[in-house]
Amino acid sequence: MSRRPRRAPQVLLARLAPMLGAVGLCLLPLRALAIAPFVLETVDGGAGQAVGEYSSMKLDRKGHPHIAYYDGGNSQLKYAHHDGTRWIIETADPSTTADVGQFASLALDTLDRPHIAYYDQTHGKLMYTTRVGTTWIREIADANSFDCGWYPSIVVDRQQKPWIASYDNGTGNPRLSRRTGTNIWTGQTLDTSFDLSGYWSQLAVDDSLRAHVAWYNLTQRYLEMADQTRTGWTRTIVDSSSSDIGLFLAMTMDARGAVHLAYMDLANQHLRYALRAAGTTTWRRTTVDTTRHITGYDASIALRPSGDPVIAYHDGTDLALRLAQSAGGRWSVMRVDDTPGVTGLYTSVACNSAGLPCMSYWDGTALTLRFAHLENNVLDVPTSRPGRTLALSPNPAPAGGRVRFAGPADTRRIEILDVAGRRIARVDADGTGHGEWAARPREGAALGAGLYFARPISADGHAGVATPLVITH
Repeated sequence: MSRRPRRAPQVLLARLAPMLGAVGLCLLPLRALAIAPFVLETVDGGAGQAVGEYSSMKLDRKGHPHIAYYDGGNSQLKYAHHDGTRWIIETADPSTTADVGQFASLALDTLDRPHIAYYDQTHGKLMYTTRVGTTWIREIADANSFDCGWYPSIVVDRQQKPWIASYDNGTGNPRLSRRTGTNIWTGQTLDTSFDLSGYWSQLAVDDSLRAHVAWYNLTQRYLEMADQTRTGWTRTIVDSSSSDIGLFLAMTMDARGAVHLAYMDLANQHLRYALRAAGTTTWRRTTVDTTRHITGYDASIALRPSGDPVIAYHDGTDLALRLAQSAGGRWSVMRVDDTPGVTGLYTSVACNSAGLPCMSYWDGTALTLRFAHLENNVLDVPTSRPGRTLALSPNPAPAGGRVRFAGPADTRRIEILDVAGRRIARVDADGTGHGEWAARPREGAALGAGLYFARPISADGHAGVATPLVITH
């Protein structure tokens, strides 16, 4: 018999209950309310279908979104991808004898093939599926536990092999599973203290094929991490600065090996961010959203080509979707979806090659999977060249002040864009790739404080990386 989802143990739900009380209200589907410049799309679901929980989204090489998610009405795993014209929806695991698809986690390999880790609730197993041609191949990724597979996080390494970190509810420990061949998996326990550690496990695998796993320790109530070394594992506490910190954890690692974390400080009801620079052991931590709202639910983190992080999350006060963006260490917070009811749950964020974010998430009122993206796209030139970057000084800069740019030598001009991708100013380069801007729109009107982008355009019309620029008053 299929069991209903167990999203967290009762002790954890008890701690969250005071803040989640409003979610229990009777909710009716209402019109989606996007906050400009964002546009909202319903990808899948409808009245009474309960589709879209546990969304996990990645962008392929063309910038097209792929999403894995749970169909709660049919207890199945689903997969949607956009081909540039329309959404194509498939059932990745159509089981009729098990409740499958919770805690979905998606990765794309270098050929943009999907790899999905998810939980079989009926049998208490960590599952893995990938599509070969038009066929979905499904395997048990860790058969050595009574109830393994909570909060899986999947990564495909440079050898195109999947790794999965997850919580083993049978033993109360984090697990790491690795596929070494067709239907051949090896697994290991990362913490044998029986501390109920491993919640919201997050995985990164570096170029040396060493794993880095972060998780929330329910017993100790803090955030910790294990880094694989040549001889074993090094385990550290990332953040224990409050009495209950590290819930709804999200992690990413940049090309240099720096680790970026987003998570919730439950005791203070804040969204937090932690950074460990490459080659260091020191964590720099900050509170991202300083409003008096309850923030940090279902956090998801991604990086722009510049290396600056963006975090999508659920606002537990307004019951809506929010986006926090960093530029030069300065955070700004935007509203994305203010649909009445409850929306913005199970968020997943990604940035395209121009650094613009898009998000998949669940609308808990309409029970649908949604996708939020910007009204326009800054990639309006023939080809983007990610290696072309700008140096900006100062950044942040005051409105009306002078901003200096230094780009590649063949830079013909610098374009300034708002967060919707609209060009608000253009600066001619001086022949050496340098330029200067008075931080005003083309019409000379006052420039509003907020987040903007600057990108170099070469003599042949190709654009470089859109670098974030913060304007202050």
